[in-house]
Amino acid sequence: SLVSMQGHSSSRKMAAQRVQRIQQHVLAGDAAISGGVEMRATSSAEDSDFDSRVKAMQAWMDSERFKYTTRPYTAKDVVKMQGTFPLNFTSAKLS
Repeated sequence: SLVSMQGHSSSRKMAAQRVQRIQQHVLAGDAAISGGVEMRATSSAEDSDFDSRVKAMQAWMDSERFKYTTRPYTAKDVVKMQGTFPLNFTSAKLS
């Protein structure tokens, strides 16, 4: 029937889009495809730094000041969003 053929065509199109998205993600690791940005795996030093930052964030979140605060996210989620570039504010150091 026409309805089942349209449904089949639609599911084929969706599957093709999924395959294309996966290919784009795989190819994004290639510097020629990703605009010259080389995607590299993290080193063990980066992993240990991340883990220590998560522990410090968890300690801060568990401090007495926040004992009645509930959060829908974890310390790991916060550290993931922070990035790795250290921020130093001169005005904060001066005050």
